Amino acid sequence: MLKAAKVDVTEIAFLNAFPYRTRDNDAPSDSLIRLASREIGKPLVEVLAPARIFFLGSGMGKIASEAMQAPTIHILKRARGDSYVLPETQKLLDGLG
Repeated sequence: MLKAAKVDVTEIAFLNAFPYRTRDNDAPSDSLIRLASREIGKPLVEVLAPARIFFLGSGMGKIASEAMQAPTIHILKRARGDSYVLPETQKLLDGLG
């Protein structure tokens, strides 16, 4: 995704605070995503004061962005297996420059 966005990695903060799978290999519950967003994501947003936040995955992004009350938010749809960038996601990334 960073390559597709043509981002200088020295100018970003990257956080993977939301587990894709739980200990029992289940998808995280909405309540777990909300909790991680409030307890981990929101304090980091307050400290880092980013101009934009990108969430990978529409389901998780919607829940997390509401819980974090973040500034400008972009929710990027993911391709199954993340082996390529979806055309609609690439279009959004291209328009950020």
